[in-house]
Amino acid sequence: MTDDLKFFENLRAMTKVAFSNSPVYKNQIEKKEQLGFSICGNPIQRGKGILFGINWGGRGEYAEQSEMPPGDDILSYNFIQRTLPFCEKYLSLKLDETNFNYTNLCFFRTPDINSLSFADYECSYPLFKKYVDYIQPPWIFALGIKSYDILVDLKAISSLDKLYDSEEKYYGVTGKFLKYNFYAVPHPNAHLKAKSRNEIWEQVGKQFMNGMIK
Repeated sequence: MTDDLKFFENLRAMTKVAFSNSPVYKNQIEKKEQLGFSICGNPIQRGKGILFGINWGGRGEYAEQSEMPPGDDILSYNFIQRTLPFCEKYLSLKLDETNFNYTNLCFFRTPDINSLSFADYECSYPLFKKYVDYIQPPWIFALGIKSYDILVDLKAISSLDKLYDSEEKYYGVTGKFLKYNFYAVPHPNAHLKAKSRNEIWEQVGKQFMNGMIK
C-alpha cells in the first residue's frame, strides 16, 4: 500500500468518527436518510494545488466513500466545466490535465449547504486541515466565497485582501490559509454579470501568478 493510500485510509477512519459525532449525522438518522461522507474527488497528489468547494451534495442514499476515487469523472462536473476557461485564462492552469486535487471544506454530504450548522464545519475542519497539510499544496483555491466565510469564522485565514469588481458588490479573496497561498472567487453558479466575474478572476489571477513566482 502506498503512502497516499495509507493516508487516505487513516483519514477515512477519522472522518467516519467525526461524521458519527456531527449534528448533521444525527439529523439524518432522525429523518432516516443516509448520505454519508466523501474525502476527495480524485487521487491525492502531493505537492499539487487544491481546488475545493463547500461540501458534497446529493439526495437519496449514498454510501460512505470507501476508497480513493480514480477521478476520471471530475472534469464532467458542471461547475468544473464552467471554471476551466477562467483557470486557463487567468491562472495559466490547464485543469483538463487533472493535475490538481479536488475536495470540499466539509466532508459530510447533504442535499444543500443549509443542512449544515457551524458545529458541522467545526467537526469536519480538522479533517480538511489534515488533508491540506499532507498534500503541502503550492496553492489552495476556493470555488465560492461561502468557504472563505466559514474559514474566517474558524480563524484559519490571515493576510487577507478582498478584491472587488468595478461596482464593489462582488469580490474575490487572496490571503493565507494557515501557511498556504489561498484564493477564493464567487461560485461558478453565482448570479453575477460576466464583466464582474472576469474582473474578479483577473485581479485574483494577478495575485495568484505573483504567488506562484515567489
